[in-house]
Amino acid sequence: MAYEYDRVEREDGGGSFLMGLLAGTVLGAGLGMLFAPKAGAEVRRQLSEQATRLRSTATDTMNQASEKITQASQQATEKVSQMVDRGRDAYNREAYERPKSSAV
Repeated sequence: MAYEYDRVEREDGGGSFLMGLLAGTVLGAGLGMLFAPKAGAEVRRQLSEQATRLRSTATDTMNQASEKITQASQQATEKVSQMVDRGRDAYNREAYERPKSSAV
């Protein structure tokens, strides 16, 4: 019985939480507009400038990462090629030095 009482109590609390959240959001937005130190046009201009800087930084970072990936890929390709060449040389040496067995 205590379990049912607790469950009902928790279900009722959810609606009041949402109402409080909504009221707090509206109140916070209103106070933010009242006490905003700058005009809307100025804030939009600053946001635009910041977005431009962030886009530039992201582009630069992406280009640097792309260059590093390209370099790492080239180095890996060279190492694999060298390993394949060494393996081929070792195989050929072994095949050349191995005594030829006569087929019966």
